[in-house]
Amino acid sequence: MHTQGPSQSDLTVLLDHYQSTRYKDAHELAISITERYPDHPFAWKILGAVLILGGNTSGALIANEMVVNLSPRDPEALYNLSNTFKALGKLEDAEIWYRNSIALKPDFPEAHLNLGLTLHELGRPQDAELSYKNALTFRPEFIQALNNLGNIKRELGSYGEAVALYQKAIEIAPKYVEAHNNLGVTLQKLKKFGDAEESYKQAIALSSEFAEAHFNLGTLFYELARFADAEICYRHALRLRPDYAECLYNLGLMLLEIGDATSALEVIADLIRIKPTKEAKSLFVDVLKNIKPTSWDTELSIMATSALLEPWGRVSDVGNFAFQLLKLDSDFKQSLHQFQEGMPEDFDEFNFPKKNYISSSLLNAILISGPIADRELEQYFTKLRYKFLKITNSLGTIRTVDDTENFCCALAQQCFINEYIYYQTPEETKLSIVARDRLAKALNGDEEIPASLMLSVACYYPLHSLDNCEALLKQNYSKELVSVLKQQIQEPLVEFALKAHIPKLTRIDNQVSLTVQNQYEENPYPRWVSVPNASNSKNYNSFISRKFPLADFKPLGNGQALEVLVAGCGTGQHSINCSQIIKDSKILAIDLSMASLAYAKRKTIEMGIDTIDYAQADLLQLASTGRTFDVIESVGVLHHLDQPFEGWEALVSILKPKGLMRLGFYSELARKDIVKVRNLISQDGIGSSLQDIRNYRHHLLGLNNPEDFVFATSGVDFFSMSACRDLIFHVQEHRMQLDMIAKFLKNHQLQFLGFDIDRSIIQSYKLRFPDDPAATNLTYWHIFEQENPHTFTSMYQFLVQKR
Repeated sequence: MHTQGPSQSDLTVLLDHYQSTRYKDAHELAISITERYPDHPFAWKILGAVLILGGNTSGALIANEMVVNLSPRDPEALYNLSNTFKALGKLEDAEIWYRNSIALKPDFPEAHLNLGLTLHELGRPQDAELSYKNALTFRPEFIQALNNLGNIKRELGSYGEAVALYQKAIEIAPKYVEAHNNLGVTLQKLKKFGDAEESYKQAIALSSEFAEAHFNLGTLFYELARFADAEICYRHALRLRPDYAECLYNLGLMLLEIGDATSALEVIADLIRIKPTKEAKSLFVDVLKNIKPTSWDTELSIMATSALLEPWGRVSDVGNFAFQLLKLDSDFKQSLHQFQEGMPEDFDEFNFPKKNYISSSLLNAILISGPIADRELEQYFTKLRYKFLKITNSLGTIRTVDDTENFCCALAQQCFINEYIYYQTPEETKLSIVARDRLAKALNGDEEIPASLMLSVACYYPLHSLDNCEALLKQNYSKELVSVLKQQIQEPLVEFALKAHIPKLTRIDNQVSLTVQNQYEENPYPRWVSVPNASNSKNYNSFISRKFPLADFKPLGNGQALEVLVAGCGTGQHSINCSQIIKDSKILAIDLSMASLAYAKRKTIEMGIDTIDYAQADLLQLASTGRTFDVIESVGVLHHLDQPFEGWEALVSILKPKGLMRLGFYSELARKDIVKVRNLISQDGIGSSLQDIRNYRHHLLGLNNPEDFVFATSGVDFFSMSACRDLIFHVQEHRMQLDMIAKFLKNHQLQFLGFDIDRSIIQSYKLRFPDDPAATNLTYWHIFEQENPHTFTSMYQFLVQKR
């Protein structure tokens, strides 16, 4: 055991190595000294510092903990340990040790500074502010503390104080690049654009490789609609820092808004590779809505597959890009072409999509994620289904379907998702009935059931509609077949059981309400598989302020513990979205249809959400419950009432003062094509049974002039049974105009905050009406819609606030 310490010359050489940045030499000597004299703290301290600089934070933690054990009263040792915890992301531990260091040495400005940084990262800006002030107490000209305190003031909205702090730091250190940059950010917040530009350029002049200053200058030019200049700045920042995620996001967003979707896709694909955040994935989906692929791309196929299955956004927004990309795979294209030329009768020539296709994962994702809004693919899958039915009838008792099983499982799931909307010839219907009866007989006889028979029936009828369907759950099938059984038997049985546990809040006696209720009991709408994670990390007031930054929005108290009503929740997408966005809220979700509510409740339970109460009620009767709400959401509901404005007034009556209301109404102008179809259906006396809807869709798709009804037959709603019924066969529909909405808002003291609409449309509107930067002038919007009749094809969706 060594009883003496290292020589003074060794310690002097060690310190000289470190101070002269000869870190390799310092590391070797520190190791040597600590091995010979493990109880000497100085070598451990240098070792910890060198390891931190080399990125070995775990090793640095061991070294710095050793120093603290050997010198527990050394404030610098405690400070170094704090820095190590901070580098490891252990912020709570870092806070403790910074405070311990300060307790030993209250006049330790660096410790106060880093404690402030840690508290800021922990989301405690007020505490961070106090730490920075403490640092300045002991060192008034501590420029880093002045800069960081300025950042806190800016974050808290005290822009004037922030400017003064940055300017003081610059006065002390004129070449302090970060202060010039942050001053520019604050001046931009104050709309002092010329001064902000000058500050950014000063920062760049001082340090041309300071990527953040180039990025911030780009954001300024972006805000000023100087898009070419903004792109130059963004790309310069990315040359300096290729993994600059925030810069990639802003560049992609800007390129999309100015209509360069191809370049936007390249940028956002890079962003996904580097940092696949929720925001990046959402922007990727926004880009896909505005672009058509021209060649097969395996990497984009992988991204599109993930976008469909996670999902990254609404599946319908990914769909068209995914469909077109699928058709560009040479193997799938050949299979598709085979059917376009004429379906072969010889089984040996029949070309089902194979698992070894490069597009097989994308094809599977398309089939199981949502309705397929593509005429060509619908015809293809319809023919495949019929051929599979014919093959099944010829297989006898053969249990497997070989290489086609995976595809047929996915096809069965698609048929269930679209609620069996594919057209059937009379002969096909007869064959499907034969197959169904054969399966029903096998179920009642407790026989072993061929996979092909079960799948072929599942492509035409929901399996839960068969007596003794639970017997299929006892069969030994592949995981793909089990997925079909889960979808078509287990989940519907769960929904049936849940109905008994959903309360009825009000009576339903309005005749139109009863008629609408009956429609949705037959076809819960919409049938969906998964929804994107729309979780909002911000307070709801902050969320609204960010979404509508220039609107005259009055905060809802502290934005917490809000009472929320979703009036007409359907199958739960809307209520689940609310629970993700309006944090810590208590949500009541009501609907007329018990079938829709059961679907919604099942999905909510599956997602582990426990903040939503579902109940059956008529919104016209909700006032009788005595409840009032901070937020009411009712999108796509009121226009199905006998008197929509009466329903709107009923909701206004239970909205608290300053309460928010999000609404969605059909546009008279945007739905002209749909009205044409609805009128034809009425004139021709077309019924609304499942077969009537199938047949009439087939008729529309076969017309010689389909362009006359393009907006009725091209949207995703045309490609599933419940959605198609809602689109053109609904028993009750009203349409609105913006002047009608504006009049109601004025008469009921409701403040219009803005439309929930694509960014590209908002950008076009602002270019048309630059004197309405908040985009809240409904008179202007009425003019804009007249000039662009299809602006609101997916409804007027907007937010208002009760005055």
